[in-house]
Amino acid sequence: MTTTATGSRSLVVKSLRTSLAASATFRAWVGASGASANTQALARTHHSVFPSAADREEYTLDELKKLRPCAIVWTESYTAASKNDELNEGVLGVLLFQDVEQDTEDNPTEVSIRLDNVIGGILADMRALTDTAGFLSFDKATSDAWNRSDKDEVPGGGDVLMCELSLEWRGR
Repeated sequence: MTTTATGSRSLVVKSLRTSLAASATFRAWVGASGASANTQALARTHHSVFPSAADREEYTLDELKKLRPCAIVWTESYTAASKNDELNEGVLGVLLFQDVEQDTEDNPTEVSIRLDNVIGGILADMRALTDTAGFLSFDKATSDAWNRSDKDEVPGGGDVLMCELSLEWRGR
């Protein structure tokens, strides 16, 4: 069963997912191409959590690698306007996941620059869509420092980069 986003709180998350999927940088990053690139990219954005693992509680490393790169999106905060002439506002979260590429695993500078380029490109693409119907209009984007998983602490997760973004938005 798939529930359709209809309320103002779920619609803003939908607009974030739509904006990510429309980003040329995000599409290239997740390997989406061709006529179905938007659908492929949208399938790499997950609402709040990863989809459930097949027939068990945890993913295998191979399954995780098939999910990544990807984004998980959620609502950090939401304020509904009390009057019709006021705007709703809030903060949306995005957590980007990417496997560390083998050609850069021993070169942290290259790892950092590549991920920073992806983050900057996604934000620039999304900024260009601000104030376009159906896409997220955001006022400010904040990026935390990216983190690299410790393969020894999380043996089944692989060598992964993660970066959290917060997007402050305002709209109807």
